[in-house]
Amino acid sequence: MHIPDSLRGDRLLTIKGVPLKASKDFRYLGYIIQTRRNGTKGLHNSIAKTRASCMAQFGMLASLRDVSIERKATILQACVSTVSVYAKEECGSENMSKPKWDHMERIQRRMARWLLGAPNGTANETALMELGWVSLQGRIAARSLIFRLRCQRSKNWLTRALMFFNVKENLGWQARCAEQLRGYSIEDCLNDQRNQEDRKWALDVQSKIRVTEYTNRECRLCLRRRRWLDYMLICNREPRRWKKAFVP
Repeated sequence: MHIPDSLRGDRLLTIKGVPLKASKDFRYLGYIIQTRRNGTKGLHNSIAKTRASCMAQFGMLASLRDVSIERKATILQACVSTVSVYAKEECGSENMSKPKWDHMERIQRRMARWLLGAPNGTANETALMELGWVSLQGRIAARSLIFRLRCQRSKNWLTRALMFFNVKENLGWQARCAEQLRGYSIEDCLNDQRNQEDRKWALDVQSKIRVTEYTNRECRLCLRRRRWLDYMLICNREPRRWKKAFVP
């Protein structure tokens, strides 16, 4: 495995002759992600740093010998995905990060064609499918849907309740997930009123939430009136005579 002298050692990445500030933990990125950016300040500088970091990784990989195309494909996909995901998280705003995101998508498609030796006119979907790659937008969508699935299958009823109300109110995160589900023509079972099992679970969740709210209200009332025995019974174990009165 041959590495040229120009890429050996602790050589820093440079932009227009100015070396990038590197760190011990995130040296491959060339910069540290500290806070989200909601404005245009520093956006172009961040794009330039991301581009320089990626191109340095690609140049080093292209110079390697005796490495199979499968391993190169794996390394390149990891480089592009990792750097671009961190860069998108740094920017924060979806509209602000779109130019950077489009540029990272172009780099990914360019490296896919380079690995396959395909001409520039090759369809992007064909090149990505041949290497078994997923587009960067697809990776972000997959992360959101996997997280949503974990919440939906969680055994913690509070987590599932939050998931249910996200679906019911169509909040921001759930709206993005619903759009991704529609793109894959996947029907959301929680919105399907014909599914009696999920409907029964939803009613059970609402019942538990109302019981919890009522119990907390009773606890505060007992403390205020110094009814210590009632307070201990409510917090530790509910007597049978209360259950029928509490459950709606």
